[in-house]
Amino acid sequence: MIANSGGDGERLLRTPDAARLARRLVTTVCPACGHRVAVPFFDGGSQPAVAAGPVTAEDALGMAGLPLDFVRCIACGHVFNASFHCRPEAEDAPPCRIYHRGTQWVRVLRDSAAEVLRRLPPIPVVVEAVCGDGAFLDLVAKGRRGGRFIGFGPHSAPLAGGSRLEVRPEAFQPAIHLAELEPDLVITRHVLDRLADPLGYLQNLAMTASCLGQGPLVYVEVACADRALAAGRTQDFCRERRSQFTTASFCRMLDVSGARLETLGHAYNGEVVYAFARLVARGEPVCRGLAALEFFDATARARERIVTQLEALHRSGKRVALWGGAGSPASFLNTYGIDRQRFPLVVDSDPAHEGSYVAGTGQLIRRRDWLLDHPVDIVILACQWRAAEIYREIRAAGIHYEAILVAHRGELVDFERSNHPYGRPSGVAEKPPAKTHSDHPHGSIASAATAEKPPSKAHPGVLARAGAFATAMGESRPAF
Repeated sequence: MIANSGGDGERLLRTPDAARLARRLVTTVCPACGHRVAVPFFDGGSQPAVAAGPVTAEDALGMAGLPLDFVRCIACGHVFNASFHCRPEAEDAPPCRIYHRGTQWVRVLRDSAAEVLRRLPPIPVVVEAVCGDGAFLDLVAKGRRGGRFIGFGPHSAPLAGGSRLEVRPEAFQPAIHLAELEPDLVITRHVLDRLADPLGYLQNLAMTASCLGQGPLVYVEVACADRALAAGRTQDFCRERRSQFTTASFCRMLDVSGARLETLGHAYNGEVVYAFARLVARGEPVCRGLAALEFFDATARARERIVTQLEALHRSGKRVALWGGAGSPASFLNTYGIDRQRFPLVVDSDPAHEGSYVAGTGQLIRRRDWLLDHPVDIVILACQWRAAEIYREIRAAGIHYEAILVAHRGELVDFERSNHPYGRPSGVAEKPPAKTHSDHPHGSIASAATAEKPPSKAHPGVLARAGAFATAMGESRPAF
């Protein structure tokens, strides 16, 4: 049953073909738009990498076959090999040269270079992410008397004959090279269809530009599958090219990446699709990213403080029990390195966990009533979201303790005496006010331990910018 909206409104279609389609759906991530449902499109069996160029017949016959398992995204129409996997040895292979040097293709190169030149300032900085033999970038460079033209690629080599290209035989890294070069234009030609994640590449490029406050133009060119699909042509579906871009899926990828499309065109009798798009600086994702980094740094500092407090508790000789040993409490123990040598005692509210062991740290999990016959001084609640319920349980069972600790804002705090969001249940009497720092046994351990090592500071520029963005965008900042 399929819902189909039209001019007359929604109507329902029930067909055997649609039911068969439902049984053939494939869950996989579209590399062009990120959608996660596709349909089988072409099964090419197993074939070798067709552009590897074996030098002997024996080498050619001995090449390993790789699966050609092409599916089509139901959202954007993109065709891609769902079984494509980048192998480490592929990174060291020579660049693949699919296109020949025929006169028509040379004209396409010249026309494309002219299109690029029309959009460049008089003295530009142009980067080609993977320049191959450098022929295209050299054509662009010859159209300007000044400027810089930098080509990247592990297998790139300087051109002979006085070329002005700066060839760097290394991978293009946006975070490093955008910051260094501040290019007016970034060129990516016949690369995206060979990447496992072309959308991720463009999104990373766009996000990096936003972080740097840059808005370069990008020129993107790939083979276009429109004519191949219309004609039923399948020989283009080779192992090297994971993606078969249609015009629609190409545009969807650019849109999802955050780039603003300025020009879309076709070349080589429709076999190539290209676009000029602008990377627009966007504050909202930068805000989220900075807030995430601040949280990352704050949790690292919190881990250091709590680990220090735990070590102080161990050295004090106090008897300590951890409450909770499965699920998120087990994660708590692993996060803070709560090993069974220093902290062997773990109890749990759930009798079903008795007799099992804490994953990763190895403590035997005991029933909570074990604490009635084996009292402890300190109980650490390893599950914050159940803290109030566990506290009620401890009080109702009459379990002895000197202090109950819970992790809050990057340190272990006294559950009964500190302000935290896991409050005591109503109707439970509070303990007397806390003793001073010097005479309270828990205060002299945990609080003093925190003071032994002041938290390291995050980069002030990052925190200041994160705070400004968070205030403007309403993002929560970590209170550590």
